[in-house]
Parts: sequence; structure tokens; C-alpha cells
Amino acid sequence: MNENPQMPEDTKLRMDDVKEYLKEYEIVRTRDEFFSRLITIIIAGLGLITVLAWDDILHDIFSIIFGKEGTLGEKILYAGLITLLATIASVYLSRLFLKKRKQK
Repeated sequence: MNENPQMPEDTKLRMDDVKEYLKEYEIVRTRDEFFSRLITIIIAGLGLITVLAWDDILHDIFSIIFGKEGTLGEKILYAGLITLLATIASVYLSRLFLKKRKQK
């Protein structure tokens, strides 16, 4: 049973325990990573739904203010305005988050 005559039997058993523990640890780590990624995908999907809803509302507001869009130039203008609004909002939120983080 003991392949290495210099190694006591109880040391071999402890090494087997360590190997078993590492195998179980890897399974737990893989499971945790799987659920972490799954949650990230679900949140991203909910974010996409939210973005599509807001896009519809902003499109209607744009149509009320500038009239019905139809030409390529008007669609580019709409996309540019939405991009500008999203950029300003993300910069503001980033600064707000960083300020809160520095206070902690």
C-alpha cells in the first residue's frame, strides 16, 4: 500500500486528503464562477431590455421635438444625441461613484 518506503503511511493518507480537498475546491470554484457569470448575463439582459424601453421613449420625444425622422441624416442626428446624452450621464455617474469611493 505504501509505495515509498521512506514515507510513513499517515503522511500518504494526509496527501490523499489534500488531493481530495483540492479536487472538491476546484468543483466549488467552478460552480461559483458559473453562477457568477450566469448572474452577469441575466443583469446584462435586463439592462438591454431597459435600454430598448428608454430608446423607444427617447425616439418618441425626438419625433415630437424634431418631427418624424425618416432620412439618414435625421437618424444620424438621433443616434448622435443619444450618444451624447449617454456619455454625459456615464461621466457624471463615474465621477459620483469615484467621489463616494474616495470618501470611504
